[in-house]
Amino acid sequence: MKARLLLIVFLIVPVSFCIAQRESCIVQANKKVNAGEYASAIELIENVERFSFDSVIDLLSLKAFCYYRLAKHDKALGELSYMEENGIEDILGQTLYAFYLCRDNEIDAFAENSLYTMEQDAVQYLSVLGRLDRKDLSAMSAAMKKYIETTFTEEEEDKADKAPYKTILAMMYFVQGNNRECYNNLSVAIEDYPLALSSFLMGKIKMEQKEYLSAISYFTQSITQGYKALTAYELRAISKGFENDFYGSIEDLSHCIDKDNNHRYYYLRAISYNYVMQYEKALDDLEHAISLCDTIAEYFNQTGIVYSNLKDYSAAVTNFQTALKINPELKFAHNNLALVLEKIGMKQEALKNYRMEIEVNPEYEDPYFNLGRISLDERNYKQAVKYLKKAYELNTRLNQTQYLLGVAYLKRGKTEEACYYFSLAAEDNYPQAVEAQKTYCGKSETDSQ
Repeated sequence: MKARLLLIVFLIVPVSFCIAQRESCIVQANKKVNAGEYASAIELIENVERFSFDSVIDLLSLKAFCYYRLAKHDKALGELSYMEENGIEDILGQTLYAFYLCRDNEIDAFAENSLYTMEQDAVQYLSVLGRLDRKDLSAMSAAMKKYIETTFTEEEEDKADKAPYKTILAMMYFVQGNNRECYNNLSVAIEDYPLALSSFLMGKIKMEQKEYLSAISYFTQSITQGYKALTAYELRAISKGFENDFYGSIEDLSHCIDKDNNHRYYYLRAISYNYVMQYEKALDDLEHAISLCDTIAEYFNQTGIVYSNLKDYSAAVTNFQTALKINPELKFAHNNLALVLEKIGMKQEALKNYRMEIEVNPEYEDPYFNLGRISLDERNYKQAVKYLKKAYELNTRLNQTQYLLGVAYLKRGKTEEACYYFSLAAEDNYPQAVEAQKTYCGKSETDSQ
């Protein structure tokens, strides 16, 4: 009898603790869901439900979601119906209900439910969409597209009415990774239905398209419209960096740091400080980032870059090696280490690291260029051509590569090929290439211009 009582106490105590710590219970359940442990999450919720229904009101939609992910759709619908009967409503539950309306081909109800849900909290709605099965999400976007096409005309008078639905469709495309269709829908809807989230999504799309000025404009617009997530400031800072507005980037990242002491913000700000040659501030930020999280290889790699700029090559080597110890396949780190090893006279180690960079990052032109440059210095012109030509194929716009490739061909006695690459570099007024054209290719300075 005592053993049985002990067992009952053992079973009840963790549950009682979870009830007393309601928020902790929600966190535990969400952790299980995020780990894909749906059956375990259901068991946790049901155990708590037996002792205190009030403690699981916020978890009923999560329970329905677990049943949905386990393809136990009748049980999921049962939970959703119970929530509706008792006036319990949240974004996850409403979005799941919309899916089932779509599945049952109740397209009008699906569209209206989706609009109602999105307008409660557009950011959370987008997040929930991202948790759905891709096949189901594809069916929902097809249904929303059909609803728009059959309900509205292409006339100007319908433009404003269909804008909210096109915004929802754009969100569905966005979480599916279909940025083209997301952009096509948002670009025509954003004027009549100007959500802060829409501006943010447009900024992300423009950023991925490397249209950084447009991205900055959209991120600024989203912030002005009330978009609260620090991600908008972070991505605007990164976009500003690509446009060489490093002080603007520092300003945005300082705002992020004031709101959230996150190691990533210090790392990103350090990159901008490095570009404006405020190396001590960059090192301070990197030290702070590493103190908060010392397992990210990129932080040590960036520290190595700053020390290299300060010509403290010993510290640079140490940090590059630490970065590669954490992540032996970290892109750019082998090339960075090799450059410093060259400067301190360790040429063979440098060559080894340039080759290792090619192994882990074969589409990066710098190690090919550096191996070609060294081959040219060693008078191995055939090998120099091989490496420099590969560097040129990966990035046709680097005039230094064009010029050295011309030199390598010239050394091999191939004047025609040499003059071709000299001419490419001379188009950007690369001084040595202009002089080489005059000397070897019968071109005057006027001809080059």
